Parts: sequence; C-alpha cells; structure tokens
Amino acid sequence: MKFLARKHHGKLEAIDEAGEEALRHIKGDVMVEVKQPRNIQHHRLYFALLGKVFTNQDHYKTLEELGAALKVACGICQTFTLKNGQKVYIPGSISFAKMQQPEFNEFYSNAIDVVCKHFLPGVESADLRNEIQEIVGVA
Repeated sequence: MKFLARKHHGKLEAIDEAGEEALRHIKGDVMVEVKQPRNIQHHRLYFALLGKVFTNQDHYKTLEELGAALKVACGICQTFTLKNGQKVYIPGSISFAKMQQPEFNEFYSNAIDVVCKHFLPGVESADLRNEIQEIVGVA
C-alpha cells in the first residue's frame, strides 16, 4: 500500500483519508521505505538556471548540450575510458523517477556553485540563486 504522509511534531502522519484508512489496518510492525516526492517548483528553478546560463554564454548551441555539460561538471554521469585512452562521459538522469528530492537538492546546490565557477565566472552563488528564485517566483 502507498500513501502520502508528512512529518508533524516528530511523527509521520497520513495527509488524507485514504492514508489514515491504510494506517488503521496495520497490525504489528511494518517495513517502511521513505521516498520524498520531488518538488516541481525546485525542478523549475533548475530549468530557469539553465536558461539564464544559456543566454549568457556562446559555447553551447542548445539547452540540451548545456544541460549535459552541467550534469557532467556536477558529477552526474558515467565515466569510462575507451581502448585508445580517451575518456567518455555519459550524462546521468535527473528525472523524477531517478532522483529523489534530497538528492536533487544537493545536485541543484552544486549546480549553482559549478555555474558560478566554470560557466559564469565572477557571479556569486548567492546572487545567482536569488536571481533564479525571482525568475521562477519563489520567495
């Protein structure tokens, strides 16, 4: 059974009637797998970040190229070496199915820092974070 719950006063509580009904039927111990759903607003912040970087650079020809480069720079990739010694990087996925919210939080924070260091040198992380939040309308 699956249901949504939230932490309230240090305990997990069902957030709707279906969840409460599910809890009423539990007898004894249960195994719980905690997954924090992704925040769509946070996902929008990432794509606003990509857009901001894209309009302020001239190396990458598409948002997809830039996104792949940023994932690789953040370590979200598979790396292997070809027989000839050339290193190959395959960008990983940040999809909702592949990355839970805590992991995405870490990725996004790292992405801001990587952008300021390698893509937009001279821009401060806090300033960029605030500007992206304003673009998306997040306080």
